[in-house]
Amino acid sequence: MYKKLKKGFTIVELVIVIAVIGILSAVLIPTFSGLVNKANLAADETLVRNINQQLQIAGDTEKNGTMSQALEDAKEAGYLVESINAKSSGNQLVWDSTIDRFALVDKDGNLVAGQLSASKNVDVWVIAKSYSNADGYSIYLQKGYNGEKELTITTGLDVGENTNITKITYDRHDATVGQTVTINTGAEGCNLIVNAPKDTVNHYSYLLNLDVQAVDATHSYHEFGTVKGRANVVVGHVVVEPKGYVNELKVDETAPATTKVDIQATGEVKNLVVDSEVAQVVVKPSASVETVVAPAAATNVTIPASVEVEQVQKTEVSTAAELKAALENGDKYIVFTADITAGKWSSSDNVGASITSDVVLDGAGHTFTVTAGRAIWVDDSNVSVTIKNMKIVGGSSTERGIQVNGGCTGVELVIDNVELSGITHYGINICNNAGVIINLTNSKITSWGCLNLWAANYQVYVNNCELNGLNNKAYNADGWNNFATIVLEGDTTGATEDHSSNITVDIKNSKITASTTGQGNKQSLIGFNTGAKYNVVSFSDCEFVTSDANHAGYCSGEGNSIILDGESFELPSGCYFGL
Repeated sequence: MYKKLKKGFTIVELVIVIAVIGILSAVLIPTFSGLVNKANLAADETLVRNINQQLQIAGDTEKNGTMSQALEDAKEAGYLVESINAKSSGNQLVWDSTIDRFALVDKDGNLVAGQLSASKNVDVWVIAKSYSNADGYSIYLQKGYNGEKELTITTGLDVGENTNITKITYDRHDATVGQTVTINTGAEGCNLIVNAPKDTVNHYSYLLNLDVQAVDATHSYHEFGTVKGRANVVVGHVVVEPKGYVNELKVDETAPATTKVDIQATGEVKNLVVDSEVAQVVVKPSASVETVVAPAAATNVTIPASVEVEQVQKTEVSTAAELKAALENGDKYIVFTADITAGKWSSSDNVGASITSDVVLDGAGHTFTVTAGRAIWVDDSNVSVTIKNMKIVGGSSTERGIQVNGGCTGVELVIDNVELSGITHYGINICNNAGVIINLTNSKITSWGCLNLWAANYQVYVNNCELNGLNNKAYNADGWNNFATIVLEGDTTGATEDHSSNITVDIKNSKITASTTGQGNKQSLIGFNTGAKYNVVSFSDCEFVTSDANHAGYCSGEGNSIILDGESFELPSGCYFGL
């Protein structure tokens, strides 16, 4: 018996079916795609409309000056714009700073939805993973940026929540047509250089230092934020806006008569230094200026009688004797005019320079060489001390570089642009000092222990520095000469109970190294010695270099912790650990 076979499709029939399917696809797929894109476009339009409604409500009191502020307003309504991509094909979300509104634009920058005052210029902001001026937009850097730490820009820039940028240079020195840009450097700040003689620059948030080489003489550089260190002004018009703050504002000696500085009502400058004899400086009523460093007869500085300031003369020193006399006299602004070599302060004080009152010590690029046991020490409470722009070089018996002496409390110490080397023991040494605040920026410290921190209850902030721990001690088999670049100290002699406790150390954008020339000594990046308790050290965007990764840190104390790029680690006592 034969099995009956089922008849299948012929080749002709299959070809016909495939052709029909192809025709239907060609007709229907574009239709479906168009419907999907219309739906996506409608969703984008609704999103933009809802966000702008929130901005309108928030803007009833004040228009946003930065994209960070606009994103925060949107966030309050539940929209995390930084994480949102346009659904409609070929379009992107932008923010217009002129009208403080979001918009949907096509690839050519043309308005699709929302509100837009201009197409593809610096008033229009896009969210990006890195900086590029290719399209002429200003850039808001997306969270998680890990590109170059030093950026050169020609449009506006908002660093957002990123903290790993150390220097921004806004350079349009050869531009023939001016523009107005906004630069927002975020909560931690960085250094900013401006060289744009035709432009207007608005700055928000924080800066370590500011160098205005050139801005437009009419429209100006406007400081709406805080300059923690110094602001140097050369060419153009600089305005410290209401609520703006500058620690030290210096009008460069080369500033021409066309340069002008205005400190507006409720604007604040701690130290105003006017080296130019022709540039105009105007302090408005209700502004705040603590000290003015300028010749008493200067006619280019206008200060209303209602603003109380302390007139300070600049003291120039070129020898150790002149430096000693200026410090003993309580002079408040001391500038080196030559390299200085100092021995002991006195027969009883083994120190190169002793500070007992408020002072700015400006090395002006010179070298301070010390043969005494301490290079510089702060030896009084409740003083504000700035040490900047100098090299400090110790001798074979110089055990300490910069020291806040035991028992001195309430000290504010600013160290900026300082290179310190030749110190046998501790570069910066803080002893038994409650209520102390240390700000170390743009500096390079080389010693056995770069930061040696004793006692309790103070804060240390480090930004954009190099801390080079070098263990060149003779080998000691019992480990006595093992040390670290950063040390939360306990009194290893047992003579006192001065152990570090409740100290906060915040280190950002810095390079920490640990190396040794000995035959067996350990040099760690960080150490918590016996007796060190409840200290917190935070590292953000730092580079670590050590020859022994397993012994990058040690803890002999208790209750201490490290925060590494936002992740917290509690340290058990009696351990070595890696970073």
